[in-house]
Amino acid sequence: MATVTVSAALSASAESVWEIIGDFAALADWHPMVPNCRPTADGLGRIITLPGAEVIETLLPGASPPLGHAYTVGATPMPITDYRATLHLEATDTGCRIVYQGRFTPVGVSEARAQALLRGFFEAGFTALQTRLDTSKP
Repeated sequence: MATVTVSAALSASAESVWEIIGDFAALADWHPMVPNCRPTADGLGRIITLPGAEVIETLLPGASPPLGHAYTVGATPMPITDYRATLHLEATDTGCRIVYQGRFTPVGVSEARAQALLRGFFEAGFTALQTRLDTSKP
């Protein structure tokens, strides 16, 4: 099992960032690499539609931290399996820190390559969040 942890400081309160990322099925509203996302029929997950693939991610409500989501990912075009992740916010003196941690098994690629792919995905989202926060300031 491999892990990857990515975090970033954001210049807004955890509560205001949660207003943007708190809806699990609204990932496409803030992440530039997610073109389409909708809730599953039971409301406990999200379906991400990518060219040629659908990815179903399922919330783990009992495992989710405050201001966070814990979830698993089914089949994905990424070279990983057995994927479980947590995304959460921590308050800081100057805003908040967003933290992503994923645990997975690489498939057909090195652990370092799989970690780099996941890191790049989350860093793109964190950068987009910071840009959105910066442009929404008066």
